[in-house]
Amino acid sequence: MADIPCGCPGSAMQDFRDKKTKESKTSARQESELKQWPIQLHLVGPGAPYFENADLVITADCVPFAYANFHSDFLKGRPVVIGCPKLDETEDYAEKIGEIIKAGNVKSVTIIHMEVPCCFGLQSIVEEAVEKSGKKISIKQEIITVSGEKQNAQ
Repeated sequence: MADIPCGCPGSAMQDFRDKKTKESKTSARQESELKQWPIQLHLVGPGAPYFENADLVITADCVPFAYANFHSDFLKGRPVVIGCPKLDETEDYAEKIGEIIKAGNVKSVTIIHMEVPCCFGLQSIVEEAVEKSGKKISIKQEIITVSGEKQNAQ
């Protein structure tokens, strides 16, 4: 990892070109599993019908770019909202997610974020949201490395 001028590991320059070129495989074209629009948390309506009794995916903006199998592994049959805990104005995120959970009677939430420290803020936002919703639902967390691998599952 290169020196980090601002001190944030998530901002460190990394180059994966050689690794990805050597590991590339020919694969069939995949179809999108996205079943709704919009997906940005600031834009979705809490009462949208696709949230009803859903297993909701809340993901950091970078995840679908870093993790090649995002659609097949995480999105299939689930609504999704995206946000960035570092760059977005997140003051209202816990309230909004709580409204989505309550209004849609959401069954569970899967949080998917990058391994960088700033991305872990998404976990605390969702935990606060579930508390605000008054619901007792499961929260699962998936972490993706900056090189595009699943780090662990909870």
